[in-house]
Amino acid sequence: MIVRKQEIQELIPTAMAAIMAVGIADEQGEIEKVHEGYINALGPNILQSGLLPTLIFYNKGTEDHSEGDRKLWLKALYYMYNETDTDKRENVADWKQVEPTTIIKKVIGGEGGTIREIREKRKTELLARERILLKYAVALKLATRTFKVVEKEGGQS
Repeated sequence: MIVRKQEIQELIPTAMAAIMAVGIADEQGEIEKVHEGYINALGPNILQSGLLPTLIFYNKGTEDHSEGDRKLWLKALYYMYNETDTDKRENVADWKQVEPTTIIKKVIGGEGGTIREIREKRKTELLARERILLKYAVALKLATRTFKVVEKEGGQS
């Protein structure tokens, strides 16, 4: 997969807006250090494990959010997907209230079944969406560099 540098650069402002809109960064423009790890791992996880297994893994956050909330990155991906797909844009009033599974539903087209069944039925579509979401992951990773990364209070990261 060849990605042009210009494509990613054009996505960075949208990625920055996504990070703020879904609550990864706070009002002061600070991101917890744990989120840096989550976004750094997102692209490699997609390449290593596949798109659907990675999205499902990111949907399984810790209940107490003691180590941040991976689900916020799913919301950020959906924000970018929604903002860049002008034909199918949905009007969302509060991005913090969006279900993290929305991006998964978009990827699988609302179909049920096992990952293998979905992959076989929608192979071409899944590959195209994987490429798109990988670009979004890179833009989000680069966008995090514009925010201040801080340790969580209490010394936990």
